[in-house]
Amino acid sequence: MTTYTPVAAAEVTAHIARHAAGRGEDAGLDEQKVHNLLFLCQGYSLAAHGAPLFAEQMLAAPGGVSCPAATMPCNYDDFVNVPDEVREVVAHVWDTFGGLTPQKLQARVGRHVTCVQEMNGGGTNLSKSTDAIQRAFALAVQQGMM
Repeated sequence: MTTYTPVAAAEVTAHIARHAAGRGEDAGLDEQKVHNLLFLCQGYSLAAHGAPLFAEQMLAAPGGVSCPAATMPCNYDDFVNVPDEVREVVAHVWDTFGGLTPQKLQARVGRHVTCVQEMNGGGTNLSKSTDAIQRAFALAVQQGMM
């Protein structure tokens, strides 16, 4: 298991935008897509490395998820010293899910959100326990689907 200090959700959001722009794939990168990718980054980090990328709250929302601490558009030049762990997770999640249509991304995130909510006893707060997020993503990571 990797141990590292979580960064601000805004830093992860900025790096998602920077990563997409650096690859010329930032067209259509709206706030909802970023929030969905942010949730996938958190889940992948927890399942693959045993550590969260960020500590801020994630909420179930129409169209996927929401992280109130991470807003778009963001000035990704404000966050230039992103830790290697964040870079690795964002690159992996972007390579796996960045090209999905909004509908397919929403469906993928929705399955994980439902699983997390069931483990947490319902409600919109997905961050009540990182254990639930970790368990919801563990099988997908083990099977190489993430």
